[in-house]
Amino acid sequence: MKDILTGIFVQFAKSGDPTPDPRADVKWPQWTQDDPRHFVFDFHPRLSRNLMDSKFLDFWEQLASQPKRHREEL
Repeated sequence: MKDILTGIFVQFAKSGDPTPDPRADVKWPQWTQDDPRHFVFDFHPRLSRNLMDSKFLDFWEQLASQPKRHREEL
């Protein structure tokens, strides 16, 4: 995973294109409303369109909606 992320960031810094290797099976195209694919960082990197329907997003939305609890330290 470290090598995948490093390759993506280095390639994006060098060329503006985050695809880590032009010969890679997965090309990371620019996001548009007509083509709203996102990149899934996994052991098998891939493009997906179902981010908004995922349980993962529901978890973060629920967490963000909970009130913050502040505590004064002694």
